[in-house]
Amino acid sequence: MVKLMDLIKGRLSMVLPQELPPKVSPGIKTTVSFAPALWEPNDVNSSEAERRELTALKSFAHVYFRYLSDALANGIISHHPFEVVGGGLGGISRALKDLREGKNSASKYVIRISE
Repeated sequence: MVKLMDLIKGRLSMVLPQELPPKVSPGIKTTVSFAPALWEPNDVNSSEAERRELTALKSFAHVYFRYLSDALANGIISHHPFEVVGGGLGGISRALKDLREGKNSASKYVIRISE
């Protein structure tokens, strides 16, 4: 996928730990969107879970995500505009082409991988 990105203005956000620094063109800005402390360790009875900062983060995540679910369900907040792109993995090419040609403005693409 990185080979198809704009090598000057491209952006890549990873959600799982990757090789750092990632092997991408120097022009592509990379970020990691990962917050494992919000849900790890999964065993709240482990010695690691007793650390105060982990307990605070897990408590925050619990309250925040319950609020977020309720706010979405009750229309207090709304999701970002999106367009579903069909065709499975083949749809990625179309979506990237549309992005390059400026056909997408202020919305996200959702790719249905299983199609």
